[in-house]
Amino acid sequence: MYKFARCAALGFCLVVLATGCYQSPNLGSQAPTADAGIAIIDLDEIARQLGSDKQIVSAIKQRQAALNTKLTELAQSYSDELNKQKEAIEAKSQDSAVQLASYQQQVNQSFSTAKAQAQQNLSQHRSQLVQQFKDAVRPAARRVAERRGFNVIVTKQDSLLYEYDADHDITDEVIQVLRASSTPKTASQQAPAKRG
Repeated sequence: MYKFARCAALGFCLVVLATGCYQSPNLGSQAPTADAGIAIIDLDEIARQLGSDKQIVSAIKQRQAALNTKLTELAQSYSDELNKQKEAIEAKSQDSAVQLASYQQQVNQSFSTAKAQAQQNLSQHRSQLVQQFKDAVRPAARRVAERRGFNVIVTKQDSLLYEYDADHDITDEVIQVLRASSTPKTASQQAPAKRG
């Protein structure tokens, strides 16, 4: 009797699970509601349409050029110093090859360290520029999301979005808000007020 009850209970659970698994969730057919809560923005698209992507790339290229110039100067300095050491070592001792190789290794290590620091500097600069862009977009995205009844904003870039309803994408509205908020500044800078 106990065995029969267990089998019946297991069968009932399987039927309930199978029925629940075959129900369609009806994704994408409803407009977002206050319960939906999640808005999606595409920061790459916002940057592209506002021209911020080109500004960021330009700033990174400028920083990279400056760092490359410093690295070239540093390499030349190390080369000059290596030549001086070579002349000094060759004039003083017979073990000049060993001393020169040791100094060459030190110079190479110092240059490798400087190069790594320059790469890290460039990476930090890029991260700062991207974070500044995100910080500039955040208030506009928050206003649009609140107006639409969303209380969470997820970016396409930072999240693993498998699928989402296009009604939750507020990218175009955020771009409109950002353009509207920057228009007065641009107009006042281009055409100063006339005094009568």
